[in-house]
Amino acid sequence: GTGLSDRPHEEASLEQVVEDMLVVLEAVGSEKAVLLGGCKGAPVACLMTVQHPERVPGLILLNSFVKGTRTEEFPWAMPFDLYDQIFENVRQEWGGPYAVDYFAPEADSEFRQWWAKFLRQSASPGEALKGVHHMRHVDVTNILPQITVPTLVMHNRHNRVVRVESSRYTADRIPNARYVEFPAKAHIWWWDADPYLNEIEAFLENIYDSL
Repeated sequence: GTGLSDRPHEEASLEQVVEDMLVVLEAVGSEKAVLLGGCKGAPVACLMTVQHPERVPGLILLNSFVKGTRTEEFPWAMPFDLYDQIFENVRQEWGGPYAVDYFAPEADSEFRQWWAKFLRQSASPGEALKGVHHMRHVDVTNILPQITVPTLVMHNRHNRVVRVESSRYTADRIPNARYVEFPAKAHIWWWDADPYLNEIEAFLENIYDSL
């Protein structure tokens, strides 16, 4: 439902997105693929890995989001009621550089203009609202211990969109996951990509050597 895809009436479930991923892998003739999930891409990457470990030789999670609403056991997510304010912010601000001060606190005016265009081309205001509503109800914390493939988890320590404790929690519950933390502020990992790419390159080399 984003980019050039046809718009569905309802936000796709994680299970439906996993089915889409399998269709794409079949279409391109890929038997195995290392998955990389950033932010809200992490839950579906985790589910795909648990449901089809034979197709996923490795998993990479960047500034990852695994639970949408705060609970006593997971106090780092947003409170349920705070989403109402986010819905209103999206309605008022989508089309401009929405939340850029959170996603890229060091952005200059040129990047802010690019960010606004990027958001407009990625999703309509209605699609953005659906995505936020979906995030409110996501919870894949229960399947993290079922991930058995090599996993790399990375997070920026001063991230204000997804708190660093989320990835610490995630890495702690995935057996034998490697956790790397960077002293940076941005939520978008490619704002300063080199530290991430260095870790990803080393991780992939180990994966491919074992295949």
